[in-house]
Amino acid sequence: MIKRAKFHVASIERRQSGPDGESRKVRMYAAYNGQQNCDNSDYWQPTPDSVVTLCTVDPKLWGEFELGKEYYLTFEADTCVHDWVVDSKQPIDNAPGIYVKEHCVTCGKVNTRTE
Repeated sequence: MIKRAKFHVASIERRQSGPDGESRKVRMYAAYNGQQNCDNSDYWQPTPDSVVTLCTVDPKLWGEFELGKEYYLTFEADTCVHDWVVDSKQPIDNAPGIYVKEHCVTCGKVNTRTE
């Protein structure tokens, strides 16, 4: 199953991320008729009330999103039967729990979770 959707960037918010870092929160809404491109109605029909919110701490990605610009988003099922191997475990600062970083030996996907 591969599905494609189209979204426009409605807001970009600069946020503090920890004591020394920052992040960007990007909010996108489904593209709709009357916006920039004539194919928007094709994408609006299956996803009329969709919202995507991304938060990134990677400065290389901050400039990739522009306010008011439209982006395609592809949804594709993950078909790998993951075989996870733990790479590292670190305590979470000022909170209970542990960050676990792991990777799949089958597909190479990297995952971060808490336990």
